[in-house]
Amino acid sequence: MNKAFGPMFENAFSAATAWAQAEETPRHGGVVQRSGDTRFELVTASDDAEIYLEDDGAAVSAANVSGKLTVMRGIARLEARLEPVGGRLVAKGVRLARGEKVIAVVALPGKTASARFLVK
Repeated sequence: MNKAFGPMFENAFSAATAWAQAEETPRHGGVVQRSGDTRFELVTASDDAEIYLEDDGAAVSAANVSGKLTVMRGIARLEARLEPVGGRLVAKGVRLARGEKVIAVVALPGKTASARFLVK
């Protein structure tokens, strides 16, 4: 590769990385993951785990969504149903701790989406 193009590509990749990070800023103080056009935000509330969803940049009404949350606690595995509450999905009674791995699977109108999180 020609060395003259090196700085140009480095700047392009840096700008793309900065844009992607800015887009994935949590809106509810949680951890953000993306699955295709679906944006998941996992929020650890005091006694519940919450998932906020966006599809193609617009908030998704939780009333039309069902799902399941799987929490990996060492070798133990906990599964909880995600229920619509207001504009979010809630796994009631699921307290998350730092270092736990979480998988959210949701059925949106016309498609299924999933995301994996590491609780920070």
